[in-house]
Amino acid sequence: MDDATTNVDEANQNKEKDVIECTLNFCDVPPPHTGVVICDVLQKCLVEWEIEDKVWTVFVDNAEYNDAAIRMLNDNLAYKNSLALNGKLFHVRCCAHILKLLVQDGLSEIEDIIFNQRDPTYTFLPSEEDCEKVKEVCSFLEEFNKVTKVISSTEYPTSNLFLAELYNIKKLLNEAHENVGYMQAMVSKMKKKFDKFLGDCNLLISIAAVLDPRNKMKLVEWCFPEIYSTSDAIEQMTIVQETLSMLYNEYVEAYRAKNVDTKISGAENQREGSSCNVSGKIKVRRRAQFYSYIRYVDNIIEQVKSELDVCLEDGGYICEDDEKFDALEWWKMSNMKYRVL
Repeated sequence: MDDATTNVDEANQNKEKDVIECTLNFCDVPPPHTGVVICDVLQKCLVEWEIEDKVWTVFVDNAEYNDAAIRMLNDNLAYKNSLALNGKLFHVRCCAHILKLLVQDGLSEIEDIIFNQRDPTYTFLPSEEDCEKVKEVCSFLEEFNKVTKVISSTEYPTSNLFLAELYNIKKLLNEAHENVGYMQAMVSKMKKKFDKFLGDCNLLISIAAVLDPRNKMKLVEWCFPEIYSTSDAIEQMTIVQETLSMLYNEYVEAYRAKNVDTKISGAENQREGSSCNVSGKIKVRRRAQFYSYIRYVDNIIEQVKSELDVCLEDGGYICEDDEKFDALEWWKMSNMKYRVL
């Protein structure tokens, strides 16, 4: 049984923006669960709900058939030119599932100790040394529990929080890996899994972090040297910067096209109503023409610096209470300064 959910930005009557998670469909998918079968189910769901051109990204766990399914779905949707950056941000791995795999892999290396603690027949009694080891392992894994709760919340947007939390996990693994002892094999296995699934730059996570006004590129510059080697960190930071610029340029083109359509529609309405009230039209025409000129200048003439450049060069927003900070609300209040961004 697979389910399809979506996050929707909805403006309510109070003009406050909420992120709403909706369950679109539950589908009974009998085996075999191949990439073709999963892709076909997802495609039918999107068509049924008429949202083929509204899908921006898909989060899935790390099953191999999901990788194949998303590749095929990506190709199908890209054919209609509906994906940002030609689908470069389409496939996103579920961070919570990756953390689960890390913990499972790690615990498999000390399963003998765990068995001694949980032996239902009491054939083996845990030694004092084993008890201490279990306490140490539990203390080590507590950070994974905290991070999972943060990134799995459904009551607030979490995408801008992922990068900092993944940084905490990688730093914990790096520090624990330097210690020689019974946990070294466990940590090595977890570290290898982290690098396999999260070592490649997850662009969407990084971009979401950059667009949090408290972070900008500074968070990427701070986190990447811990997540990657020195040379790879520089390369990945460049990829994030270039991808963000390309994404912004796509939004610029969409913004201009939208304003051109609005201008043409307004001109047609103006012609249709020209015979209704000539004197009233004259009173508002001068100001309307001036506003049209402002929109023309803003949208057509290239600025020396883009909104993206200005935003990234501005200092990070220092928040007195991070727990109450709402990144979407901040962008709503900054709408006049960053019309496109």
